[in-house]
Amino acid sequence: MGNPRRQPKLLPEKLFAIREFLNVGQADMASKLQLEILSHSRRQYQIKPARVSEFEQGKREPNLFVLIAYVRLGHVHMESVVDDDVIIDQFRTLLGKEFHYATLPRATENKSNKRVIASTKVAKESPVHLGDYIRRIRTEKGFSLQDVSKRSACFGPPIAASYINRIERNPKLRPTVDRLTALALGLGVPLEELFAHALRTMSPEEADELSLLTRFRELSPQRKADVWNIIKLWHSGDASKETPRSQHKHP
Repeated sequence: MGNPRRQPKLLPEKLFAIREFLNVGQADMASKLQLEILSHSRRQYQIKPARVSEFEQGKREPNLFVLIAYVRLGHVHMESVVDDDVIIDQFRTLLGKEFHYATLPRATENKSNKRVIASTKVAKESPVHLGDYIRRIRTEKGFSLQDVSKRSACFGPPIAASYINRIERNPKLRPTVDRLTALALGLGVPLEELFAHALRTMSPEEADELSLLTRFRELSPQRKADVWNIIKLWHSGDASKETPRSQHKHP
């Protein structure tokens, strides 16, 4: 029969807390979820108010697209939602404060013509599928399929090495939320980053931007300040190179 599916016990209460944080009824919450899914993944997805009630009562578990929408609307990290170690009182204090998901690459994001052309060209050359991402992370960390499976077992029911191999080889495979959670824990990567790759194929440029964002938010406040100082230094260096040219033009 295999291992039973892992379902966070506090998930229903946390989904209710997100709706309570937004101060909307179940009908409005259903509309917000639909719009969020559409804006992020270009998927027309119908959600009825009764389904929201089922989520909050634990009668039905939201799929990946709906769970991502909840997380984005609540401006919290995925770990905070699915990890039962984060109790309800702690979770309520995190709502709206952990992350601003509007900064993540979106499928409907408007870009300059030059950016669109460049991204399209790169995407055609080597689009990044979920399997590509998993294989790259494993290679970088020196993990075998068995290593990832064993690491995931430290946090709950493991994801089988054979199933990880299937994900890497089959771009059309759609793993469940619990398997993706176990995989993220086994790989040691942020849930948001893995889930974003599961939602859609990215260009290498988008994948790099997402990796940069998710890793930046894991840094300590001091490390974040150091990164910002380096970026400011680079910008000031670029500006200083351009200044003499403008002065030569206007002696």
